[in-house]
Amino acid sequence: MTLEDMNVRNKEYDKAYHLKNKERRNAQSRAYHEANKEKDNANAKAYYEANKDKWTGYKSKWYQDNKEYFRAKDALRGSRKKVVNEITDSEDVWVLKEMYELAKQRTAETKFVWEVDHIQPLSKGGKHSLDNLQVVPRQWNRRKHNHNADRFFGAT
Repeated sequence: MTLEDMNVRNKEYDKAYHLKNKERRNAQSRAYHEANKEKDNANAKAYYEANKDKWTGYKSKWYQDNKEYFRAKDALRGSRKKVVNEITDSEDVWVLKEMYELAKQRTAETKFVWEVDHIQPLSKGGKHSLDNLQVVPRQWNRRKHNHNADRFFGAT
């Protein structure tokens, strides 16, 4: 048996062992962290300080890759301040994120920017609800501003 074969066999064994003992290993890990919380936190902080540039790069890349998540989150936060939010359960939040993802996909396909728009503007008494949202081209949305409650033809 070659060294490479032994490494493959060890990897397979390790994987099987970890899957079989997942709950026990997680419990041990939690217990260790609880007993050594200050030490773990100090180590994590020291690692972060030593690798700040690396973490900043990870964060900015994650933000760039997940802009629709932040847009949906910001839209929810803004509507909560105005007490007009009707998007409350996880399914509605999922649909809202999908709307932002659809706008992102349409932007990539058509080469012009699409946005999620409130049909009845919040400033004119509209609600932040799924039936008051549509995906529209940015140019059309900016021209509409908050002057009317027109629907974009073929909006979703």
